[in-house]
Amino acid sequence: MRTLMMRFSSLLVTGLIPLSPLFGQMPERGMFWSPELDQPIQQLEEVLSQTKQQQPANYTIANISFLYDAKLFFLFQKYIQALSSEKRQAAIQEQQDWLNQRKSLIAKETKEYEGGSIAPYIAGEVKIKATKARILDLEQKLKTSAPAH
Repeated sequence: MRTLMMRFSSLLVTGLIPLSPLFGQMPERGMFWSPELDQPIQQLEEVLSQTKQQQPANYTIANISFLYDAKLFFLFQKYIQALSSEKRQAAIQEQQDWLNQRKSLIAKETKEYEGGSIAPYIAGEVKIKATKARILDLEQKLKTSAPAH
């Protein structure tokens, strides 16, 4: 199921599955909406800090990483909508390259824990750290690409 979700989001990000049939027409610039994800992230981070058993910690950190991924997805959609059509394809390729780099980084960082009960936790930590950095990067790009008012 997780692999299927990753492939689906990859297809969405690369544009192989257009968003418009899924969600109706894409919003005009300046009319973008995305769900509030910071509150559930914060709540799950608090739960994680109090979780003592490994398996529940693994599940919780996985859910946190999925929420950060969703936050990145919505931010990326907002970012590519702010770009000219000429720059959009390059941004989509850059994002796909970044997703592949993140996947490789997670594999590298969890290799020594492979098969152990802490491996999913370490994978979640690495994914969250990389995703947070990418979110900051895209937020900065959005600020610099936003038209002046």
